[in-house]
Amino acid sequence: MKDFHLERIDPEKNCYRYYGISLEENLFGDRSVIVRWGRIGRARRQRIDASGEAGEMVVRAQKLATQKLRRGYVKT
Repeated sequence: MKDFHLERIDPEKNCYRYYGISLEENLFGDRSVIVRWGRIGRARRQRIDASGEAGEMVVRAQKLATQKLRRGYVKT
């Protein structure tokens, strides 16, 4: 898993959202889970969710993606 790009579009509720999860190497040689989210077409927000060994961060990123998929987001 390198990147996840998820979207949730519901015109009836005026909901046009995206959620991106990526694994990136940090300055210490570990991996970081970078999360980006916001309304489609608008400025995004971003945070570093966690840092650590690559295996742990893959599991954490997959867990975040699973949570969003349960909330109605779909992979794009």
